[in-house]
Amino acid sequence: MKAPPAPRKRLLPKAPPSGISAKGFLIVLLSDIGIAAWISYVLFNSYLGFLSFFPVFVFHLKMQEKSEGEKAAAGFDEKYKEFLTGLSSGLRAGHSLENAFGDAERNLSVLYGQRDPFVGELSQMNRQIGMNIPVEEIFSRFADRHPIEEVENMAEILAIGKRLGGNYVKNISEAAEKIRQSLELKAKIAALTAEKTFELKMMLILPPGMLTYIRIASPDFISPIYGTALGIGLVSLSIACYITAYAWGTKIVKIEV
Repeated sequence: MKAPPAPRKRLLPKAPPSGISAKGFLIVLLSDIGIAAWISYVLFNSYLGFLSFFPVFVFHLKMQEKSEGEKAAAGFDEKYKEFLTGLSSGLRAGHSLENAFGDAERNLSVLYGQRDPFVGELSQMNRQIGMNIPVEEIFSRFADRHPIEEVENMAEILAIGKRLGGNYVKNISEAAEKIRQSLELKAKIAALTAEKTFELKMMLILPPGMLTYIRIASPDFISPIYGTALGIGLVSLSIACYITAYAWGTKIVKIEV
């Protein structure tokens, strides 16, 4: 007896080799240069503090990549919901499934523009429909590129409906409603956790802010930690604990749906 297939992981839109956009990479680079300069001046009082740039930069890159991936996934969900809504509206108006795909493309092009990647994929699908390639085959390829539960379910609905004469209007409307409810739930959770997220940011900002004030206003107060093995070790440990607390805190305030 064959083992059941493993669940498919969600694939995010294609990214540059770094894993993040050029804008995101530049933001991370400039901000981490500033952080390394702050660490050198406030915590180490030495240019050796710039060595902290490398671990901080690697950590920040991973966080930025994850953040951009989550935003891209949320954007895809929103556009896919609009696509299903447009598809369902076209079918209700009495259009064929093939023509309803064209209606959905026109609606999304108005909302997001012709240069949007999702609209581009939909345009390519409509060109394939114009070449008399079956819709269920085209959408199955789309599901292979985006192995997400809602997309794969729709591919199955189209394939089964084509063979058995299923109710496209009902099934597509239900799929659109399911995604809409999921997006609304995510928005409600984000609103509920907004206060805790703000508290986390304040807790992360306060320690560096206090240390900067002490370094400028009373430099003699923290001068004993400079230039000693014990001081350097304690500062390095503090940086590691701070990064760990940041990563841990962001996971605590985040709720997966």
